[in-house]
Amino acid sequence: MAVVSAIAAVFSVVRQRKAGKEQRRQNEIQNRIAATKRVRNIRRSIAQARIARAQVESAGFQLGVSGSTAVQGAVAGITSDVGGVIGAANQQFTGQQAIVASQNRVSQFQQQAATFGAISNLAGQFNDQNIAAISDLTG
Repeated sequence: MAVVSAIAAVFSVVRQRKAGKEQRRQNEIQNRIAATKRVRNIRRSIAQARIARAQVESAGFQLGVSGSTAVQGAVAGITSDVGGVIGAANQQFTGQQAIVASQNRVSQFQQQAATFGAISNLAGQFNDQNIAAISDLTG
């Protein structure tokens, strides 16, 4: 019975480690997806800002006020909005990275707990009778 328990404990530890590695791999994939979305959103915001800036400058030129403070203020507002979007995207990505790091630590701790649990269960299997039986079997 003790030998079966030992084999089961080792198998459990190995499987727990594989599960932990797979969880960390999934977390990294989520992190890469978030990074890709962040870059795409920033690029989209910059493109939209360029279009809006060109529209404002074109309207100012058509009205004969292309260098006026009104046009400059509108362009500055557009630039400020883009800065806010980029800042928010960076902050969201930083939060996503923190979540992934936390999930990886949780996975590692769960793996360690399972390993120690298997070791303690294994140790409980070796009482005097089992040790005597193993000694009889091994000679």
